[in-house]
Amino acid sequence: MFGSFGMSELVILLVALGFIGAFMRRGALAATGPVLVLRRFDVAQAGDVAVNIEGRPGGFIAWLLTTIGLDTKTTLVVTEREVRFRMASLSGEIHQVVPTTQIASTHCGYAQPIWLLISAGVIVLLGMLGSLSSRESTPFIGGLLIGGICVAVYLLQRKIAMGAALLQPPIVFA
Repeated sequence: MFGSFGMSELVILLVALGFIGAFMRRGALAATGPVLVLRRFDVAQAGDVAVNIEGRPGGFIAWLLTTIGLDTKTTLVVTEREVRFRMASLSGEIHQVVPTTQIASTHCGYAQPIWLLISAGVIVLLGMLGSLSSRESTPFIGGLLIGGICVAVYLLQRKIAMGAALLQPPIVFA
C-alpha cells in the first residue's frame, strides 16, 4: 500500500518511533525531581505532622535495593513549623529543612504524555485504512489493540510535581 512497506510494518515503525520519543523527552515535569513509587501518603487532621509522603525511585533496580536493605527513599514531611525534605541514594543523602515562615508560595501540577493519545488515534486510523484497502479485519483489530495499549499507558503515566518558592535563596555549604 505505501511503497514497499505494508500496514503492519508502518504500525510497528510508528510505535517504535513513539517509544524512542518517550525516552528522549521525559515530559513537562521531568526537571522537577525524581519520579517515585509511592510508599506512604499520610495527611493528619491533628497532630504535629500534617503531611508525610514517602517514596522510592521506580524500576527493578530500586526495588531490589530496597528489598535487600539499601534504602533509596525520598521523604517529604510538613509540620506546622517546617517542611523537611530528605532524599537518600547510594551516593549519599540530601536533607533540606525550610521554616514555614520562609515559604512564599507552593506549586503543584501534573503532566501526561499526550503523544501516546495522538499515536493511538493514528494507529487506529492506519488500521482502518489497512482494513479498507485489504478487505480484511486483521489490520483494524491490530490497530485497535495497539491503540488501546497506548491509551492504557497514557493513563498510567501521570506525573505529579510539587514545589515551593522561598522568600530568600537557601545557603549552600560545600
